[in-house]
Amino acid sequence: MKNYASKLLLFGEHIVIKGARALAIPYPAFSGKWRFGPDDPKLQQTLPAFSSYLRDKKIKGVDFDLAAFDQDLANGLFFESNIPVGYGLGSSGALCAAVYDRYAKQPIKREDSAQLAQLQATLAQMEGFFHAASSGVDPLVCYLGSPLLIQGGRPPQTIPFTYSTAASPFFLIDTHISRQTGPFVSIFLQKYEKTDFQTQVNQTLIPANEAAIDALLASDTDKLWASFQEISTFEYEHFSEMIPPSILPLWEEGLRKEDFALKLCGAGGGGFMLGLAKNTEVMNRLRVGQAIIF
Repeated sequence: MKNYASKLLLFGEHIVIKGARALAIPYPAFSGKWRFGPDDPKLQQTLPAFSSYLRDKKIKGVDFDLAAFDQDLANGLFFESNIPVGYGLGSSGALCAAVYDRYAKQPIKREDSAQLAQLQATLAQMEGFFHAASSGVDPLVCYLGSPLLIQGGRPPQTIPFTYSTAASPFFLIDTHISRQTGPFVSIFLQKYEKTDFQTQVNQTLIPANEAAIDALLASDTDKLWASFQEISTFEYEHFSEMIPPSILPLWEEGLRKEDFALKLCGAGGGGFMLGLAKNTEVMNRLRVGQAIIF
């Protein structure tokens, strides 16, 4: 059966809720798919309750074949996934995408770009079962299976692009810490209430974020590297609560040596940290993380 890849938020963490752009990509190293197995509630976990939620919620913009969903559950359907929970990789988003794909009677087609905003709103309502509130971005990326540019109030846009990691490789650092997004978003919002912090975000972080996205889409490694370094420095100075102590020495090494840099990958606090190395030799020296292949 079809695999539903996890998602990585490369740029735009936190500031996307203040209108900045964000760039998310599918990450096939972790994924989930439907399987049938023995009648075991442990395998199905929350699926029966999710079916009831969809029936009671009456999600706008979609009609589900919940009779078929319930019958499949009775036959042992479960969602087999290796997407770690609490990493910001879209574990619930992949499940929502899979349910929509399999049971929506008239699903919006992946290539129908004019309806992406409606699709995002529908998936956000679905993911409300797992989170108090959802932007719908995670399940949208998982459903589309393609990079997505979130544009601060405008409809999201799929962005087909290629980037050669040979020139300046991205990598991931596993903090081995599961966390929830909400508390770290709250930290950012509390900071943002202060005028000085707002000014620093608007004058430094958002321009660096915009430049990084543009550089990545244009495969401009020099500008990407400079922007990435600027984000890393800003987050080290202003988002210290979101950087696990175990990661700080490596983060500081990158700032000191200036041949690699780290930044948050999503909300921070745990999960993965995103790294960019200046070249493959540096990546080989570090011997950490996991190369991202776009």
